[in-house]
Amino acid sequence: MATLPIRGPVLAPVGALLALLVVSPPSHASCDPSTEPDKSDIGYARAMVEANCDCSEATIHGDYVRCAGEQANATLVNKSCMRAVRKCALHSTCGTRGLVTCCVTTTKGVTCKIRRDAAYCAANGGTVGSCTSRCDACAAPASGPSCAPRTTSTTTTTIMRGQ
Repeated sequence: MATLPIRGPVLAPVGALLALLVVSPPSHASCDPSTEPDKSDIGYARAMVEANCDCSEATIHGDYVRCAGEQANATLVNKSCMRAVRKCALHSTCGTRGLVTCCVTTTKGVTCKIRRDAAYCAANGGTVGSCTSRCDACAAPASGPSCAPRTTSTTTTTIMRGQ
């Protein structure tokens, strides 16, 4: 059986394809926030947002969201999860005056909305959430990076009688 010699024009497309495969950077699969390792990656990035972007001191919502994006970009391993982190910052009350997260029970379950104040939330059948982001506010129990840490304080009074 005779073999045919391979000529230059046949090798050019193969060489170009090999060069493309070697030069292309590795990419991550799309983000799945419900499974590991993306779930932990998002959780860590959101914790870094809360640690480095002060919600209570933010005066402009856009500045808070921008800070959250910068933190996510700096910490996420899977960059395709950026949207999930930015969404939680975007759907927060940070950098806004008076807005609250409001948990409302519907026929489809509990949903979270941003409302103008606690009175408006209550008047529309809702309960004010304990977190600043809709991502965390209505989960049972409310927990997540945007939730205020639960602290308790005890006051002790000592009365000293005649020394």
